[in-house]
Amino acid sequence: VMPIGATLYTRPIYDAVYGDSPLAHTSTFGGNPLACAAAIAAVKTIMEEELPRRSAEMGTRMLNGFREVAKKHNETIAEVRGRGLMIGLEFREDEIGELVVASLLKRGVCVAYALNNPRVLRFEPPLIISAEQVDFAVEAVDGAITETIEMLAELV
Repeated sequence: VMPIGATLYTRPIYDAVYGDSPLAHTSTFGGNPLACAAAIAAVKTIMEEELPRRSAEMGTRMLNGFREVAKKHNETIAEVRGRGLMIGLEFREDEIGELVVASLLKRGVCVAYALNNPRVLRFEPPLIISAEQVDFAVEAVDGAITETIEMLAELV
């Protein structure tokens, strides 16, 4: 991990904020050649490996897979939503999310529920995820939900 940041703005905003004093604010990390080299390498990798395109493709694959799982478990899943590889799967009841997370961890899928809503599982896989890994995750979610529903049915 290498810290780097940038602020981008239009000329009218720049003029309104800084006017004739371009050095009115200095940086605590300014001029760090290692951070700049890391940023250039990261941008180069993103472009060479076409990660935005892959994110869209794999995200669509994962969303479609989760939507099929939602059709099967429509009494349990309220909604599947997302963009790219940031996907949320919302359950109808609070208790389900935590149980499904535990089942997924046993199946080798690391996922967490949203901190502000325990009904929503957050899927944020790496941009380099393969189609096979997406399919594995979708199958694991289906199995984890089935297992959770069966376990809860035994308790009633």
